[in-house]
Parts: sequence; C-alpha cells; structure tokens
Amino acid sequence: MSTRASDNYLPLDNFDGTGSDLAPFLYAFCNGLTETPYQHKDEGKYLIAETVRAEDRTIYTTIRSGSHGYQSTLRDVETHQDTYERQANEAELIPLRNLFVVPRNSLAGIFLTERVGVRGLKSSLDSILTRSFGAAFPGFAIDLSPLAPEAAVKASIEEGELKKIRLVRYGIPSDIADQYNLGAHEDELGVMELILKPDRALSFPKHKVRKALNDNSLPAMLEIRGLDYHDIKLEVKVGRSMRTLTVTQERPPRVTFPLPENKKLPSGRPADETVYEVASEVVEELARDLAIRESDYAGTEFFWTADMLARKLMITSDEG
Repeated sequence: MSTRASDNYLPLDNFDGTGSDLAPFLYAFCNGLTETPYQHKDEGKYLIAETVRAEDRTIYTTIRSGSHGYQSTLRDVETHQDTYERQANEAELIPLRNLFVVPRNSLAGIFLTERVGVRGLKSSLDSILTRSFGAAFPGFAIDLSPLAPEAAVKASIEEGELKKIRLVRYGIPSDIADQYNLGAHEDELGVMELILKPDRALSFPKHKVRKALNDNSLPAMLEIRGLDYHDIKLEVKVGRSMRTLTVTQERPPRVTFPLPENKKLPSGRPADETVYEVASEVVEELARDLAIRESDYAGTEFFWTADMLARKLMITSDEG
C-alpha cells in the first residue's frame, strides 16, 4: 500500500490515518465480484467470484476466470469427435482459488493465487483491484508485486535436491513450426519445453545454478544450440515436499508450490481444503521472511468502520 505521490508504504490496517483498513475493502471487492462480473472486452477477459469467506484477517475466494472473443471447437480426445462449437461471446471459466492475508501493524500483506497450466489471475486481478481501490481511496494505490521470498529461494538452492530442469519457451519458433507443418504464428502455439533429468534417482549439481543467480551468466543458461528460452524452472525437493523455482531475465526468481493431484476427480485438481492447507504452510514461511507475526493476522478479526460502509465499491467492465 502506498501513496501515489511519494511511493511511501503505509500500514495496511490504517493506511489513511483515520482507521481505514484494507481487509474490509478486499472482502467487499471479492463480494462485489460475485454480483458484478468483470469483463475486459478488448483483452477478452472475464472474471466472476464464486465463493468468498473471511477468517480472522485472511480472505478466501474462488474466482472463475476465462477468455472470450474467439470461436473454437471442443473435442473429446478419447473418441476424437467434436462435441461443441464455442462462440465468440462464450468464455470457458476455470475456478482458481486465492487468499489474501492482511496483517495488522504491517506495511505488507500476502496474496496467493492458484495457477492451472498457464492460466492465472495475477494480471487481470491486479488491473481491476488497482482501479477499484483508486476509485474508493483517491491518492492511494495498491502495489501487487511478485515476491521471491529470500528464505524460500535459499532453501530451494542450498538445502534442496535439484531433481529436474525445465527450459521453457512461450511460443514455438517459426522454423520448427514450418518443419512440422503447424501452420500458425508461433505466439499462438502455446509452450515449448526442454526437460533435463538426471539418471535414476540422482540429483543435479547446483553450482552452475547458484552461479547464474549471483552473476550475469543467466543468458547463457537460457540459450541452448542457438535457441533462446524464456524461463528456467528448477524442480527441487526440500525435505519431503517439492517446489519449483522459476528464473527469468526480466524478474527476480520466484518460488511456486505444486499442489497434490486429486485422483478421485477426472480433472485431478485438489479440493479447496487441500489447496488452503498447502497455502497456510506457504503463508507461514512467507510471514517469517517478511517479519510478520502470526498474532497480527491469525486470531484477529477486521471491523467495518462507518467510513468504509459509506463508500460504494464499483466494479465496472473495461471497454478497452
């Protein structure tokens, strides 16, 4: 949370000096999304909240997200038969689980969001949340910055076993597309990965990865045989759990935590309680790294002030 003019960060539970608290705003924002979907017509984005609940100073919400603006065919991959023709005004909505932790007496909070493949909410939610907050509190802004917790990155490299290296390129080079007669622009062809695995149950040595994080040798790691890759994803085992450290040239390293599969469902996606159980462990780790005390976000409720109740939260669609 910061002022637009100075970029000075402010306490989340009293950012304007009159008791205004970010927690009830976020709760109202998420509830607003259950009643008024968000739509960005030019970008083809559509969001609607499915469930919202608050516990202490943590807000849990499931938001269904999808894209529209183009026609496509749905096909049964087992029978190889087309089953449905999707129209340009229809969106395939995938439910993504999210939580916001808004501690008292803190300049920083925690926002965790689920990703399914390349599908996530960060950019879309950032846009609408920033605009809605600015409309409710002129002169103040929310800063949703990706966080690479130092402790998690260090543990991943120093303490973990490097089990797999994935070099990821978003889009397929045109020469490879032509070779396989793919016949489309590379940006429309998804993701290409090169996966490196050690023999048997061994682990990779980590000195080159550690060196790349400490100097300017990262570009060399992202190029193999003249082909540039965008991300390096390091799959690391720390104790009994797995985590993924993503390294790019544009952003600081970031850590993601894979969720266990639910074999009872065809989709394999875990239930809400499983997602939030993993998320609570991540929150504890991030809170320690950010010097946030558990007592400032757990066992402490937020309250609606008269000023907050008087404000009308507006969520509008973007025409582009």
